[in-house]
Order: sequence, then structure tokens, then C-alpha cells
Amino acid sequence: MWTIAAPESAAVPARSAAAVLKALWNSIAAMLRKVHVQKKPRALRLEETLPLGERRFLAVVRWRNEKLLIGVTPQMISLLGAPSNHEPSPGFAWEEDRSQ
Repeated sequence: MWTIAAPESAAVPARSAAAVLKALWNSIAAMLRKVHVQKKPRALRLEETLPLGERRFLAVVRWRNEKLLIGVTPQMISLLGAPSNHEPSPGFAWEEDRSQ
């Protein structure tokens, strides 16, 4: 009958395989740290809030390059100010006064 004995160096490939896997894992982790994912620009952004107390606040929201002033209470959300024309607006009239 034939008997096949494992070579004495059989344990060495297992150790080197673990070392190779560890090196592979470290190189993949290093590559992933260098990857920068660019997010899709959002059409809706909250630009500023002003708390008024008791869960009420004013907010300036930018929607598709237009600024909207909204009032928020626990019961409702109200549009308080918006540009009067349909062209993109850089801001509200009071913002011009604040910059002077």
C-alpha cells in the first residue's frame, strides 16, 4: 500500500498565505482611504435658521438656486418670503441692507 507523507514545509505555505492575505487586506484598505466619493449636488439646502422658542423657527432654504423664507411651527410650515420674479435670485432685499 502506498503512503503519502506531507512534506515538512507544509506549515510554511499556510503561514505565508496568511501573510499574503494580510498584505492584500492592508493594501485594499489603503486604497479605499484614498478614494474620494463626490456626492450629487442637492437641489434643497438649509442655509440658516432662527429659533423663536417653543419648537418654532424661521428658516432660509435654498431650492434650485432660489432662497425661500419659511416659518415652521409644530402644526404647519408657511412660506413667508420668496423672490417675486421667476429668475434665480441671489437673496432677499434685507440681505442687501445687512451687507452695508
